[in-house]
Amino acid sequence: MLNHLSTALTLFTRRLPAFSPRTFSGALRRLCRMEAAVVRCLPGEPKLTISFCLQGSHKHMLRDQDEPLGKVLARISNGIAKNQSKAKKSKKNRGQEQPDEAAEPTVVKLFYDGEEVPETVLNAEAWQDGSVLQVGDVKYSVQRNAPTFTTAELPVSLLAGFPVCPKLEVEFGNVQDCEFTWFRENCPHTRSEAPGKASDQDSGWTQVGCERVYIPSNQDISFRLKLSCTPKDGSRSGLAKELVSVGAVEAGPGVCLFDNRHAFTAKVTDWPTVRVVSYNILADIYAQTDLSKTVLYPYCAPYALQLDYRQNLIKKELAGYNCDIICLQEVDKGVYVDSLTPALDAFGLNGVFKVKEKQHEGLATFYRRSKFRLLSSHDIMLSEALSSDPMHAELLEKVSANGALKNKILQRSTSLQVTFLEDLNKPGRKVCVANTHLYWHPKGKMSCLLPGTPELLILTSRDCQYRLLRIEFISFEGGNVRLVQMGVALKHLSHVISEVAPGAPLVFCGDFNSTPNAGVFQLLSEAVVPPQHADWSSSGPEESCSMELLSDIPPLLSACGLPAYTNYVRGFQGCLDYIFIQPDCMQVEQVIPLPSLEEVTTYEALPSVAHPSDHIALVCDLRWNP
Repeated sequence: MLNHLSTALTLFTRRLPAFSPRTFSGALRRLCRMEAAVVRCLPGEPKLTISFCLQGSHKHMLRDQDEPLGKVLARISNGIAKNQSKAKKSKKNRGQEQPDEAAEPTVVKLFYDGEEVPETVLNAEAWQDGSVLQVGDVKYSVQRNAPTFTTAELPVSLLAGFPVCPKLEVEFGNVQDCEFTWFRENCPHTRSEAPGKASDQDSGWTQVGCERVYIPSNQDISFRLKLSCTPKDGSRSGLAKELVSVGAVEAGPGVCLFDNRHAFTAKVTDWPTVRVVSYNILADIYAQTDLSKTVLYPYCAPYALQLDYRQNLIKKELAGYNCDIICLQEVDKGVYVDSLTPALDAFGLNGVFKVKEKQHEGLATFYRRSKFRLLSSHDIMLSEALSSDPMHAELLEKVSANGALKNKILQRSTSLQVTFLEDLNKPGRKVCVANTHLYWHPKGKMSCLLPGTPELLILTSRDCQYRLLRIEFISFEGGNVRLVQMGVALKHLSHVISEVAPGAPLVFCGDFNSTPNAGVFQLLSEAVVPPQHADWSSSGPEESCSMELLSDIPPLLSACGLPAYTNYVRGFQGCLDYIFIQPDCMQVEQVIPLPSLEEVTTYEALPSVAHPSDHIALVCDLRWNP
């Protein structure tokens, strides 16, 4: 901004050599009020854009970079002449005919360093940062490739006590450098008002914050919020943007299930401790099904299953854990892009995403950028790896002995997300973070629960509970599928660790859909599953198999132990989620206590108005062994 002011002052001093104090102050005021003309011009692109506001109308011009400047200036002048002609015709039609006068063409020129830029100069060279565009009596300060918001949005749902994190993307700038000012509307918002429209009077808003994230208080309930944000790159600024919330702030649910847990995670851990979270956040595509609403979670208030509501809870919960590594399952693609990424970015975390093939949800891993840098990702779809990667040929041959089981496994889109991070506090030290969500297919189970007659689909509340108890019995059908999936995952992890970062410790998180007595847990904790394990025949005789399955990774330790439950619904309560570590590389420093049974059952089961998922997050502090 100071460079622009200096350039413009040079222009004035050269063209107006004799100043009186009054004349100079007037010129300075005009300079300070000079509007901006924003030019986007990148090497290698054929076009450039010129954006400015003229006579209340926003102009956005797309021109060739190799076009002479004179053509652009003439286009601006001709556009003004056309608008003047239309205005005259409009007055004539209203009986306000004016004497015909030949209107003089508007003078449009471009100046740089006080000198007029020749009209023969090509656009790419003519529109320099700090030049001045003159349109008649109006002058514009040209900002070339200035920091610009390409995306700027506020969340739709705002709750008191829950962080509001704008979605922001900046070109030629850095979100961390941007300036933010939050305002609260002075008058309560009524639904009859146009959504997202700001008041024309500045006195209609009161400043309430100046950080990137704003947490509304109870005093904000029934009022809209406005955010004024200025894109920046260091000290260089672009055009500010104003965002007004679609609706008013609403009352939150009060105490949430995770609030007491936040007392243990009030601040970010000090090096070399690393806080890790694993959490199945319940994808919206599953929360909104008829199965979920009528059978799985009929006790949950319908509004508490809505995505906008649950996102508020998820963002507050994750932010309050102050984690260094977060592994999430059942992450809707839209939620990752539009909600979690901007929210967690505001709290200092970067993320990577692996979507399931043929699905709209997947796996997300976030890491604190002040502690780690991303080295590489080595994600796979387990069924694809089993069928095509030679390292799994022996396992594929054994599975192929049962065609039905093989087909079932190869039809699954289950993925493994593998992320290598480097410790910024100790360069050279690396960690492999794995994240997965093993097979579970409710539709297949329901077809077993509700065979034949359609009338069985009509459930009473008593029938609903009965069938949920049956789901508990059948929910671990497919144990052999999960065993094969984990066998593929462990071999892949062993291979990529040896190739990418030999000796790097493994942190393996996920929803394994396996209780501690399941074969998957035994494979992870003992590195072997015998052929007589019950899970090999868990899908019935048609899909049974029998083999000894060995892990290429030494026995792992469940960092959070064996909680009584990490999933709590009306018909099932059990431990399905884990954070596994290598005990010879890392040790557990602290496990954040899970909510008590009394807390979990306040609203009967999960999810609820106080908790966004049917799963409970696992949180622990880990430390590298010396």
